[in-house]
Amino acid sequence: MKKRKLAILLLLVACIGLTTAFMTISKNNDMAKPTEGKQPPFMELVNLENIATFTVQNANGVFDFRKKDGLLWLVNDESSLDNKAEEIASILAKMEVKRKVTKPNLAAFGLQDAKTEVRITTKEGKEIALFVGNETPTKEGYYVKKAEDDAVYIVSSAVAKMVHFSMDTSSMERTIFPVSLVNIKKIEYVSKSQQFTLQRYTDKRDQNFSDYYLDYPFKTKPQVDIAHPDLPAFLDFVNAAVPISETSTSADFGFQDPNLDVLIQTIDGHEKRVIVGNTIAEDSNRYYVRFNSSEKVYELQIEQPDKIFQFNPVKLAIQAPVYAFITKVKKLELERDGKKYSINMENPEAYLINGKKVETQVVKDLFLSLLELKADTDMGEQASGAVGQNQLSVSVTYTDGDVTTTNYQDYDEQFYSITQSGDTDFVIAKDKFKRVFELLGKVDQSIK
Repeated sequence: MKKRKLAILLLLVACIGLTTAFMTISKNNDMAKPTEGKQPPFMELVNLENIATFTVQNANGVFDFRKKDGLLWLVNDESSLDNKAEEIASILAKMEVKRKVTKPNLAAFGLQDAKTEVRITTKEGKEIALFVGNETPTKEGYYVKKAEDDAVYIVSSAVAKMVHFSMDTSSMERTIFPVSLVNIKKIEYVSKSQQFTLQRYTDKRDQNFSDYYLDYPFKTKPQVDIAHPDLPAFLDFVNAAVPISETSTSADFGFQDPNLDVLIQTIDGHEKRVIVGNTIAEDSNRYYVRFNSSEKVYELQIEQPDKIFQFNPVKLAIQAPVYAFITKVKKLELERDGKKYSINMENPEAYLINGKKVETQVVKDLFLSLLELKADTDMGEQASGAVGQNQLSVSVTYTDGDVTTTNYQDYDEQFYSITQSGDTDFVIAKDKFKRVFELLGKVDQSIK
């Protein structure tokens, strides 16, 4: 009987002990019910749209975040690699609570002397300061608290990117920013086989097909065909020029005679220079690359190197005799085989050729055929060239008063040379003129 009572007593003691242990563990952790997916109370009025500025101070330094022109997040007035600034702003604005710790141990959680501090200023002028502590032992998230409040929350592990944020402004960090035809000011391109300079017009010309022209190597400075697929493909390469890793090898990198040296300038003052040297291995599409003026060497994967390194500017040149839409043309004057055609374009309902009204569609078709007279190739060193008998002259007067004159002269059996304003850069296949000459024949019939 005594043994039975003793067994019961021991069982009760064990139960009390387990209960006490459980309560002690609960007291130490003292977690409230999960509130996953919600923002901490002090961040409820903060979102990506109303953050004006914020500062992250961590073991790597102090980083001031602000938006330029309300669009692009900058860090210490620099754009950041792979849009890290935008990513950090988004993490901050969308901070999610995992749990609340009701009786925290600030020292153990890394919040007594926090190594990461974040200060936010909203557009309404509200200021919030918060500390980010250690990662939880279970890797569930990080401990976070408001500076002047003792309440501690465990938030998602995404904040780790704030804890470890850094910028290497001495190397390539400043080179990663979106490049598009919206913000390009100038491209200087030099490869082993091609060299050209693409430039934005200083003043926007509304009658132009394009806001860009080729400043070099062509003396005629033709407009750029922004619809040509080679141009967006090249810009995709520039935007994707993010290195795989910094190289640890010692080799002939090939920067003395690079495969490509391209400099991009944007209208908001950014510059990005990419220098592509030798391949890392034979039959490889991995290349040694440097950015801006940095001496650091990286490895870069280029999927279609031939297309990038042999980017032919002739393909971009709009070397047609007309460079504007039909509504921007006041008068066309053509001369062929001693015959002259003066086409008044001011009234689209009644086009006049040599003072006589002609069928509207004939004039429109003739205009479209002139747009198709695009150069086939440049003349290169032969441009000081030899020009033969003139086969067609096209003079265009635009509504803004600008006048251009283009002459097509015999070059050889297959090509005409193209001369504009006294300069000859390109040649064009003679068979492209078949439609133009057919339509001039129709015009002859209309004005007899």
